[in-house]
Amino acid sequence: MNNIVRKAFLLASEHHKYQKYGEDLYLVHLYDVVSVLIEYGYTDPKYLATAWLHDTLEDTTLGYHKIKTEVGKEVAEMVFIVTDEMGRNRKERKAKTLPKLDGQIDAQIVKLADWIANVRNAHDERPDLIQMYQKDFRDFEKAVRHQADQHMETMWVEIENLLK
Repeated sequence: MNNIVRKAFLLASEHHKYQKYGEDLYLVHLYDVVSVLIEYGYTDPKYLATAWLHDTLEDTTLGYHKIKTEVGKEVAEMVFIVTDEMGRNRKERKAKTLPKLDGQIDAQIVKLADWIANVRNAHDERPDLIQMYQKDFRDFEKAVRHQADQHMETMWVEIENLLK
């Protein structure tokens, strides 16, 4: 395993250790995002490290500068870009976050993997969340899909199929 991926995993393990994702340990969700990236051929360490850390800025006390010190500026920036901004509600948070993704293909790839992992999980364990993802999807798609590469397009197709 690449050193930055290992460091990212250890940071995520430490900072998410008491958190749950549904009934599972939070690390299961992070593992699922990493697995989606690998499934779609995105094995570069920057993607995998970002996937392990993608929820740390919004859900833990881990800060940007610690990520930058431990795994580098490129991963820290990608984690920042995929992190939801603060807002009064889900819609406001998403509206503030989507502009950060504009033109950031690498971050978009991780965000797509996160979406796939989330929607797969909703299908398997939380079907009540599907409607929420359907509602959010159109804004997400409008904001970034026009920038997709060929591999990302297959990810978009999976999300569409899962949300039908």
